[in-house]
Parts: sequence; structure tokens; C-alpha cells
Amino acid sequence: MRAWWWVLGLGCALTAAAAEPDKLVKLKREQAALAAEEARFVDQLNALLAEVERLDKERLAALRALRRAKKELAEAERRLAKARQERAQAQKRLRRAEAELAWLAQAFWRHQAELSPAVWLKQDPTRGLHRAWLAGRVAAWLREEYERWQKAHEALAKAETQYKEVAERHRRVLAERRKAYRRWQRLVARKRKAVAQLRRKVAHVRARRKAVERALAQLEEAIAALGEAAVVELTPPKRGALVWPLQGRVVRRFGERVPPFNRPLDGIWIAPARDRTVRAAAAGQVRYADWLAGMGLVVVIDHGHGLMSVYAHNDALLVRRGDWVEQGEPIAEAGSTGLVSDLRLYFGLRLRRKPVDPLSWLASR
Repeated sequence: MRAWWWVLGLGCALTAAAAEPDKLVKLKREQAALAAEEARFVDQLNALLAEVERLDKERLAALRALRRAKKELAEAERRLAKARQERAQAQKRLRRAEAELAWLAQAFWRHQAELSPAVWLKQDPTRGLHRAWLAGRVAAWLREEYERWQKAHEALAKAETQYKEVAERHRRVLAERRKAYRRWQRLVARKRKAVAQLRRKVAHVRARRKAVERALAQLEEAIAALGEAAVVELTPPKRGALVWPLQGRVVRRFGERVPPFNRPLDGIWIAPARDRTVRAAAAGQVRYADWLAGMGLVVVIDHGHGLMSVYAHNDALLVRRGDWVEQGEPIAEAGSTGLVSDLRLYFGLRLRRKPVDPLSWLASR
């Protein structure tokens, strides 16, 4: 890009030197118009990048709400299962108490019938007293079982009330979860629409390339500036000894040309398999952990000896600038922030400020 502008400027200078004054004025006007048009395109690109960033943040907020709803739903389901278990136990106790109550009632009335005056006259007085004592015992058992029945009935009513409360809570949480999910879907659709619009504009207006190159240059400058800071002496990383930052599939390799600008990729793109946890490829200090235009949420780690690693397009950052991390320690959550629409991680390595192929440094798998 810079070479193209240099050739254009050189050609314009030679033409101006040999042209008449009116042609020189016309050329300057054309140059001014081109610069104004380019400035408008850059403003549009920045506005779209800001829109993508805003949609990313809204989507992350909706995703957090959905996760909270899922957690609340799991708790509601656990409480609901517990209430159902308590209700079943209360019903079982109630049925047992009712059966025992019926048996004791029959026994009580049978003994009462045996204590009629006619029976008293025919039987041994001591035996009658024994039966009277037995009838009293049966009556006491009856009262005890009735109290047990009452307690079981009250426990059942309490379990029913808890069940209804938890069921209502379950319904509300499920509705909130569905609402959060629909909101997340709408935001994702809006984001993809915004990204598609951005890509169409970039494809039609090549002058916007400079804005994105400036964003990439900012990253290179940030890495270069951070590389000049003093770091604690670390064990020199070795080729083939770095751990994979994300478990998944490599979808773009180092040096491949990627749309929309057809630029060679100075890292690799990894699509997560299931776990979206991003881990430090080697031990080092976090030098950058923030938003970067076009790259989304970015983490840069200094491993010492001129080696730095870059992790971009994350949905969440788990570290801050200045933190020390060990090899394999979680540092971020892979996502789709910045100028991407699918879940993927950009992973790049810089050795003495120059991009190198990460696959030659990562451990074989």
C-alpha cells in the first residue's frame, strides 16, 4: 500500500514539473478530491468498526444474561426435584398412616364391643380388666397414629406449596432464558449484517484498506513498544515446546491470504472444538489486555528473549496488563469480536518484532 502511494506521488511530481500551470492546478484538485474521498471512506469504516464493537459488547451482555438464566434454571430444577421427592415421601407416609389408622380403629372398636355388660358378666373379671387396659393401649396407639397422620398431611401440604412455588419459579426462569436467547439471536443477526455491510463496502472501496492496515500497524507498534520494556528473565521458549492456546481445528494457516483484503495472514486461526478456554502458550507477562479496532478483545504476552504471543477475537479476558501467567494458564475465552463473524481465535507469534509461523513453535499433537 505504501509503495503504491509512493509511486503515485513520484508520478504526480514528474508530471507537475513538466506540465503547464493549469494542468498542475487540475492535478492538485484531483489529489485533494481523492484525499477527501479517502477521508470519507475512513470515517465510514471507523463508524462501522464502532458499530461492530458496540454490537459485540451488547452480545456479550446478552450472553452473560443467558448464562445467569441457565444457572438459575438449574437451581430451580434442583429445588423442584427435591420438592417432588419430599412430596412423594409425604404421600407414602400418609398412606402408611392411613392404613395403620384403619387397622387400629377396627381393633379399638372390636375391643370396645367385647367390653359390653353382657361380656363383663360372662368372663373372668381379671380378664376383663386386662382387655380394658388393652383397649386403652389401642386408643393411645390410635391417638399416636392420628398425630402421625396429621404431621404427614401437613408435610404433604407444605411440599405441595413448595412444589407450586418452585414450579412457578421454574416457569419464570425458563421464560427469562428464552427471552435472553431470542435477544442474543437478534444481536448476533444484527452484528453479522453489520459485518457483511462492512465487507461489501471494503470490497468496493479499496481506499479503506489503509484504515485496517493502520489498525494492524497499531498492533505492531504496540508490540514493538512493549517489547522495549524491561522484563524479568524467563527461560527461553523452544520450538515445538509451546502448548496449543485452544483445543480445536486450524482453519487458516500462516501466510494464507484472507478476505476481504486478500492480505497474507501473519498468524493462524483456530476454530474451537468444544472448550472455548484460551490458554497461555508459554509463561510470561501480560503486556496488553484490551480492545483493539478490527481485532476485538486482544491479549499480548511477553515471553522474554524477543518472543511475544498474540490472542485476538476473544469474547472475554481473564487477565489484566501486568499479570504474570504460567504456561497453559487460562487467559481468555474465544469468541467472535472484531472483524469476524464465526467463533475463532487468532494466534500469532512475534520474534524480535517479526511475525513467525506459530505451527513451527507449537507442540505436535
